[in-house]
Amino acid sequence: MSLYFLFVFVILTIKVVNSKTATFELYFTSPAIDLYHDLDEQLNGCPVTNCKFLEFNENKTNYNKSCLIVHLRNENPSKYLNYKNYTNCIIGYNFESDLHCKNCHNPKVKDGFVNFEYSHKQSSDFPMYDYHSHVVIKENKTFNTEKNFMKNKTKLAAALISNIHYSPSERIKIIEKLRDLGLEIDIYGSSGLQCPYNCKEYIADNYLFYLAFENSLCPDYISEKYFGFLNKDIIIVTYGLGNYTKYTQTSHIDVLEYNNLTDLAKRLIYLSKNRVVYNSLFLDRKQLSFEQSDNYFECNICKQMNDPSFFKRLKKKSLTFDYKQCVAPEFNGTRVIYKFNNNLKMTI
Repeated sequence: MSLYFLFVFVILTIKVVNSKTATFELYFTSPAIDLYHDLDEQLNGCPVTNCKFLEFNENKTNYNKSCLIVHLRNENPSKYLNYKNYTNCIIGYNFESDLHCKNCHNPKVKDGFVNFEYSHKQSSDFPMYDYHSHVVIKENKTFNTEKNFMKNKTKLAAALISNIHYSPSERIKIIEKLRDLGLEIDIYGSSGLQCPYNCKEYIADNYLFYLAFENSLCPDYISEKYFGFLNKDIIIVTYGLGNYTKYTQTSHIDVLEYNNLTDLAKRLIYLSKNRVVYNSLFLDRKQLSFEQSDNYFECNICKQMNDPSFFKRLKKKSLTFDYKQCVAPEFNGTRVIYKFNNNLKMTI
């Protein structure tokens, strides 16, 4: 997970205000305000602009007709349970996996605390990565189907990982096993190699494959590791339990669809030596466009709050996070065993 999300301890309040002062104002419970310096621009293209971010103030007694956005992972949401006058609605906000949000499993918070969920989950009210990647399932009329996506690429595969020491998915062990099978894989990040320029651009310019390996194997969890490369000229090798086929069918290669890592390694080597086949995998990217639409969180919630019935129809809901649904890989010699709900799911 990027530093953008790891170190922001933020509570945001959205409040409907006069359209003459239609800007977002952000106030944080931490000194990380500079990380959100461009949020004032997030209503670009939005049909309504009369919403504003305001500071949460414990001394304020009335947040009538407002929404409080609580950072479920980095804040303790329980402390807001007794502040009934603070807000009419609460939005629970978490971009980490189910395994990395212990507050999300607090019964007092999980059941009936929030009105909306803003998270990585595709099933959430506001699926975060859809919004921030600006990906739209829509024909890309500028996509060049004749392009040679292999051109000038001299390296096989790379990963961008901030923490190489431990992850519940054991992704580093998977990479090590692929290396043992002869694949040349470079790891960039705070614990690995340093990119000579923007990492995403550098990897896409020089490598045939990008390993989007998640730190957790949880249903519906797809992070920026995948979404951040959808608009790059590179085949993405995924390792997670999200629904990647919603966006790409051929230009991503799913580790978990292979019976063993040997077959996966053979497939990557084959593709690296076959330009025509490699290039053909990109045809599904023609269905993806990247644009600033009005279907993103800041605009979406603002549009909803402008509905006269918004506050009248609010209902409390349960958070969808459930760490018990996550998969834990177990290593047994040359095999990797994945268990789902304590049942054998598959082996690699």
